[in-house]
Amino acid sequence: MLILRNFTPTFGLPSPSPFGIKAIALLKMSGLAFENHPSDVRKAPLGKLPVLQDGDLLIPDSSRIQSYLEDTYDINFTEGLSAEQLAIGRAFQSMIEEHLYFIEVYGRWVDNNHLLQPLFASLPRFLQPIVQRMVTKNITKSLHQQGIGRHDRDYIYQVGSSHLQALSDYLAEKRFFFGDRAHAIDAILYAFIECIITPDIPTPLKDAAMQHQNLLRHAQRFKSEVME
Repeated sequence: MLILRNFTPTFGLPSPSPFGIKAIALLKMSGLAFENHPSDVRKAPLGKLPVLQDGDLLIPDSSRIQSYLEDTYDINFTEGLSAEQLAIGRAFQSMIEEHLYFIEVYGRWVDNNHLLQPLFASLPRFLQPIVQRMVTKNITKSLHQQGIGRHDRDYIYQVGSSHLQALSDYLAEKRFFFGDRAHAIDAILYAFIECIITPDIPTPLKDAAMQHQNLLRHAQRFKSEVME
């Protein structure tokens, strides 16, 4: 039995991390039996979750998990796609995971830090505010180092809105990103849109996402056809 070591379900999500939801979605798409286990990120390889456990082997990082499933279990998450579609999917994946992600993080940890107490509910009560302040400080520093945290708030959300617009424009009225069948990029898109719209955390990024009905329909379609 494969075990996915993940963050504790929070905010109505199976994982508060879009990468955790992406890993769940890929495993669902694979058809392999697995269990999703809440785990301690401090004990994870690379200090990150999710981590896939296959026997004694630990595979960190959602993209490495995808590669492992493809190589070990002969699963093709991009079956039927052309070289051009693979290139487009790769570019959109980079936009989502390496830029939109940090805007989503900004919306939580800078704009709405006061709403994040549920993330620390498993800790002793006296430790919760201490750890929350420490994590907030570290994440704020990482956002500055990454670059997005150096900009003003309006510009940050303007960039996020432009990313959502690009996703909406390309998706158009297709059922999934490249047509009628879900591929890896759909797992990624679903995970990130779900993390933006589902938590009761108000941000301009969430407002922007709610304006794109095709992105919302994609998320609901992926959820009903793959996740449930």
